[in-house]
Formats: sequence, C-alpha cells, structure tokens
Amino acid sequence: MEYIFLPEKVRKDLEARLPGRTALSILRAGGAPGGVPGESYMAVYLPEIFLFYRNLGEESYHIVDHNLAIDGVPEFKTRIESYNLFLDATLKGRPYSFKFSSFDKQAVLELMEKIKPSATAKPTAVPDYEAPLAEAVSRKQSISPMAGLAALLMFEAVADDSIDASEDDYIKKLFESRQDLLQEGLAFFKNHDAEKLFEELAYLNRQQALCCLAHLFEAGMADGALRSSEQKFIRSFASALRIDEEELNAVRDVLLVKNQISVMF
Repeated sequence: MEYIFLPEKVRKDLEARLPGRTALSILRAGGAPGGVPGESYMAVYLPEIFLFYRNLGEESYHIVDHNLAIDGVPEFKTRIESYNLFLDATLKGRPYSFKFSSFDKQAVLELMEKIKPSATAKPTAVPDYEAPLAEAVSRKQSISPMAGLAALLMFEAVADDSIDASEDDYIKKLFESRQDLLQEGLAFFKNHDAEKLFEELAYLNRQQALCCLAHLFEAGMADGALRSSEQKFIRSFASALRIDEEELNAVRDVLLVKNQISVMF
C-alpha cells in the first residue's frame, strides 16, 4: 500500500511521531484484528512498528507502538484459510491476527523479511499455504488485467442502460493498438455479468486495482458528468477489490482536478 493512501488521521499521527521519516513498508489488512469489521494498518519504520486499527463505528484509532529494541522482535506466523492469507503477530506482548487477500502475499512476506530476515529463510516459516494459494491465483486469472479493464469499462458504460459516445471513444482509444485485448474483454462482457468479472479480477495487485479504478473514473468523467449509476458501479468494483474509501476518494479527487481544464482559461 502506498503511504499517500493511508487515512489522513494515520498519516498525521505518523508525521508527528516521525517527522521526515519514510516507512519501509505499509500494509492494510482486511478489517480490524481478529476478523472484526473495521480497518487496520501496519507501518514499519524500524526499529518501530506501528499498528493502527479501529472497529466499525469507532471514530478514533487504537495505536500500538512496538519497538524492536525495547519489546524484542515480534513473532510472526502465516496461515491460509479459504484462500485468504492470515498473519498472526505478537506486538507488545499481545496477539493479533490480520486477514489479507491472496494478492497481498508478497507484501506480507516482504514485511516479515524486513523485520526478521530469518523468518523467510527457514522453510517452516512459510507454511503449506504456498501451493494452494498459487493454485487459487492461477484459477482466478481467466482474464488478463488489460482485458479485464476493457470489460470493466464496458460494464460501466452500460450502467445507465446506454453507451455515451465519449465513453465509447475512450475505450477505443485506450485499446487502439491492442485489439486482441479489446476483443478478449468484449467476449467476457457478452458472456458474463459484472459480479463475475469482479470475482475473476480478485488476483489483481494493489497497483493494478488502483489503475483500473483511475480509468473507471476517467471514462465516467469523459462526457463531463459522473452519473450516479457510474458512481455506484465504481464503488461496487472498489468494494470487491478491497479498495477503501480513502483510496477511492484520493484517486477521484486527483482526476477531478486534472479534468477541470476550464480553470486554465
């Protein structure tokens, strides 16, 4: 996860604690610790690890500041359940469990390596989720990322039961030199619904998901207005790909500023 997409409250707290410092790694888990509805973020600066979490409905974050020099190297364990990756960690002497999707696997392993290099050096540190997780990801890749983007844009274009010329032009221009990907996306669009597409694109990594989100906003704004039906579709995609409100608003706001060309005259 990119630092800029952290919630504002979390960013301000980190900037106040560690002015001028850059995080080595930032992770966003699915929900609060223990699978409770909510949100949680882990920021690694070394020798400090910060955990921010809050349950659904809570305004303030619970903050855990684990210092490796004082509190020792935390114990990390990974496991797989229903193709979801879980990271069990002991911070400040208290156990926590965090849920991640399969496309977060590499980021989780990199975090473990940065905190405790030996964690990924021992075969026992990476349990038997490796094989089934790889199988799950390969099954999900029934459509390529770019073809998936083409299909997403098509579903968005018909969200209001009509295809605007500007949206049609946006899709054609984007895939002008890759008609093969456009046709792959079109074939999926004709034979499946949007929910199936969201399911098939679950393997996208964070950068790919945010790229798709940006194009959905851009295409929706192509005719000068982002309709409610398009906004609903975009939010459905964001929810399915676990893109939170802060990330969604950040992408939308940047594109809103970019497309206000009238201010330049």
